[in-house]
Amino acid sequence: MNADETAEFHTTLYGGTLYRVAACSGLSDGNLIFSVYDSEHNLLFTNSEFKNSPYWDFKITHTLECVIEAKLDGGAQGSGRAVVLIGFKQQK
Repeated sequence: MNADETAEFHTTLYGGTLYRVAACSGLSDGNLIFSVYDSEHNLLFTNSEFKNSPYWDFKITHTLECVIEAKLDGGAQGSGRAVVLIGFKQQK
């Protein structure tokens, strides 16, 4: 991945579930920007507003299709590879 490239991931997030999206590139935090959009491309979250935090925890109340975009921060060193993980815990 180059600084001018954006990776795009499509996923379904299910209502009643607690999620964590984690993203990194290289050995240090803060060099990858990721953003989560709904199906109409409305921004739901971007870690660029939180010092490029490497993860975001959130709860979904209603099932929705979304897009996660990831790109290297132009001012940071990266490995050229990006990893985005989505973990979940169903609420009881």
